[in-house]
Amino acid sequence: MTTLVTAFIKGANQRNDRNIQDYISYGKKLLECPINKIVFLDETLLNVLPNYPNTIIVPIKKEDIYLYEYKDQITNFSLNTQTPEKDSLEYMFLMCNKTEFIRKAIELNPFHSDPFHSDPFQTSQFVWVDFGINHIFKNDDALFHATINDLKNKTYENVRIGSIWSPSMHNMMVKTFRSDIYKDIAWYFAGGVFGGDSKALIKFADLTKQQCIKTIENYKTLMWEVNVWFQVYLDNPELFSLYNCDHNYTLIGNY
Repeated sequence: MTTLVTAFIKGANQRNDRNIQDYISYGKKLLECPINKIVFLDETLLNVLPNYPNTIIVPIKKEDIYLYEYKDQITNFSLNTQTPEKDSLEYMFLMCNKTEFIRKAIELNPFHSDPFHSDPFQTSQFVWVDFGINHIFKNDDALFHATINDLKNKTYENVRIGSIWSPSMHNMMVKTFRSDIYKDIAWYFAGGVFGGDSKALIKFADLTKQQCIKTIENYKTLMWEVNVWFQVYLDNPELFSLYNCDHNYTLIGNY
């Protein structure tokens, strides 16, 4: 059985197209799904969500994210974005912490495959799903719930992650469009869904953390998590199992 992991923290950025109530509405539809879930939730919002079956809520605050320790070292943060109020530094902290939320969920591992056994087997499959991902289903809640629930039946040895741009495009993107991994969004990977075996995910978390710290120390900046992940992929392609997707049903359906 697979455990779904998600998180929501308010105040990391501002969006003109979506407010906290929108996120809560989307998140409720995710939490209604019967799959086992661990939710890292802003401690100020604990009273907003009702109790859901198969759901563990872990209260957090944004300052719990390890990257806040490096905030003063980031003196060259300048992304090429049309929405700087959305793509804030604190938002990058939150996005780059997805692998750390997965790490913590693996450590907690509250769901067991055989709870009545004297030495129960713990869940070894985990999948990250963005809290507000329901929006890509365009109000088709029946399809959404069925697709999310089907995740519990899927297992992968490596890190399973959706690819929007083919990684083989990288050299062409750099040469033709002068793409800068430290400033331009790179959709080699979609950030909303990834998962797999706990051992692979722990290694992914370790490598992502190392890459984030290396970026801060060497370049005094940070960028979108998908950019960081692609850098990890370039050095460790064997860790990943890719599937084709876009920002629609295929992001979850093709997992």
